Amino acid sequence: MDPYSSFVQGVQAAFTTPGNFVAFLITILALSVFFMVLFYIYRAYHNYIYEKRILEPRNSNFKIPPGHISEFNPAQKKIINNIISDFKNVEMIASAIPSSVLERFSEYFYLRIDELRISNRTAQILTKKIYPIIDNSKLEIEIYEKNRLYVLERQALEANSKTVIINNISGIPLPVKKGVPVNICYTSNNMFICGESSVVNLLNGGRTQLSYPKNLKISQERLYSRIPVDDIAGLLFAINTGDASQIEVIVKDISLEGARIRSSIALKRKETYRLSFTDMSFEKMYNFEKIECIISKSFMIEDNVFDYGLSFIYLDLQTRKDLYEYFQALAQRTQKDVDHV
Repeated sequence: MDPYSSFVQGVQAAFTTPGNFVAFLITILALSVFFMVLFYIYRAYHNYIYEKRILEPRNSNFKIPPGHISEFNPAQKKIINNIISDFKNVEMIASAIPSSVLERFSEYFYLRIDELRISNRTAQILTKKIYPIIDNSKLEIEIYEKNRLYVLERQALEANSKTVIINNISGIPLPVKKGVPVNICYTSNNMFICGESSVVNLLNGGRTQLSYPKNLKISQERLYSRIPVDDIAGLLFAINTGDASQIEVIVKDISLEGARIRSSIALKRKETYRLSFTDMSFEKMYNFEKIECIISKSFMIEDNVFDYGLSFIYLDLQTRKDLYEYFQALAQRTQKDVDHV
């Protein structure tokens, strides 16, 4: 009997004999489970490698060998130089960097491009670990209603990979119910993150459950950490219009690049202002006068209550020095409060 006929008879015997057929199915099932487990182990190891590479402190030994011949051909070099020129036109600070350095970085980046090849699923998993929402951290909840943006400061009471529980959404003239879309914004690892969310449930005890934000937008919009202050009274003066009247505001937080204030008066976005405020809560009085600024963002907190993000136009050396000292005092006081708790 030829080998083919023997194989056919063996298969027929396996399917006609009950015991052999069951054994065959068990074998197939066991192999399927084995390969599935093998696949999940591989994917978990793959994610672990990416997580270790991204999350651990950087100590890369990657170097371009001395005398290395460029990977770029002449046409690519021309394209790179065009890109560098365009970049310098967009980013004024980059104009101070020699083009040869940027070209060298382009080659360095090109040689490591494979590190950016990561699946969307892996990226979503790692993003939650790189930029997590931590319990008791501050959040900004954005709600759009009738062409108005309401921004509410809330606290993340509890957070996991699926939901975030905050203190109740209130203080706005509209009902908040299950399914209402919101945006969650927060800071993590010196980055500013915003993502899409929605109201999952209204819980007892003055709490609201939101879905964990997705489609995150991450930026370095805030180059310096914002430091909260104790609602210090301040004054704004309009420069462009020559309006001599003072606008009373409340300073909510401040950094070296700007501040956030609250006002009961709608401000003009194209106006340039001078901000003045004094903090007398320390042994030393910190007084800041006529810091020139413009409005970068505006939010309606509730009817006739507005929050504004201010960007400082120019800080002279003395003002910058005073702000540094002021930040140190604020940080020390915050640390004392934490230690006391």
